[in-house]
Amino acid sequence: MPKISKILLDLGGPNAKLPVYTQMLIDLSNFSRKYAFILIPGMILVVWALRRYIQTPKGKYQLHALMLKIPVVKTIVTKVAIARFSRTFASLMSAGVGVLDSLAVTGGAIGNKVIEKS
Repeated sequence: MPKISKILLDLGGPNAKLPVYTQMLIDLSNFSRKYAFILIPGMILVVWALRRYIQTPKGKYQLHALMLKIPVVKTIVTKVAIARFSRTFASLMSAGVGVLDSLAVTGGAIGNKVIEKS
């Protein structure tokens, strides 16, 4: 990005008026180059903290709830959950397990805590 921004600024002269998004991208690039020694460890720390939080029951539940609010992801997660439910329930029923016991076991096999709770 630094080479491209230099070219853009050279072409436009010292008083170049760049589009807002282009200027924002150049400013972001300059900021990240200037403060990389803070940004990189900060990003690593944030990713580590999020992973730790997602491993807790509350964090996992909130992640699964978030996944069900994103339009494309919601469709995929729902279809996977229905497929898992159907396969597990059919297997248990064909093995002679009762309906209520099958539903209780199948709930834990769905893979999404929000759907499992409902």
